[in-house]
Amino acid sequence: MLCLTFLGCGAPSDPDAAAAPAAPPSPLSQAEALAPEVARLLAAGNAAFADSRFVAPPGDNAMEHYIAARQLDPANQGVEEAVAEVFPLGVAAAERALEADDRAEAARIIALLNRVAPDSLPVRALRDRMVGRKPGIPVPSGGMS
Repeated sequence: MLCLTFLGCGAPSDPDAAAAPAAPPSPLSQAEALAPEVARLLAAGNAAFADSRFVAPPGDNAMEHYIAARQLDPANQGVEEAVAEVFPLGVAAAERALEADDRAEAARIIALLNRVAPDSLPVRALRDRMVGRKPGIPVPSGGMS
């Protein structure tokens, strides 16, 4: 018994201590837990922006980094400001791709813009241009009678 008590292997001296488990540390809120990843994505987006990689190359551009940060923390004001700053540059890049008849690149950029603001006038106009319609003119649903 002396060995068990000395090594702490015996019964605790306070019976209440055994009955009440230690309180776990308070959990971090989800936003606090994600803050380092959001900050990393925002920094990567800012670096891409500074290098004029607004929407290209695929996978390493400001828009994609900001979108990823926004998915993790939709209420982050810094992310929203970054998205608002890069959005018109993405619209311009999509327009250039359409003018150059690079439909694959235009479609890729429009898909990014669509993730940011699908109902915005610029995105709707770009989608219309992709399918060959003039912006704002509805597609006829049937034949002319």
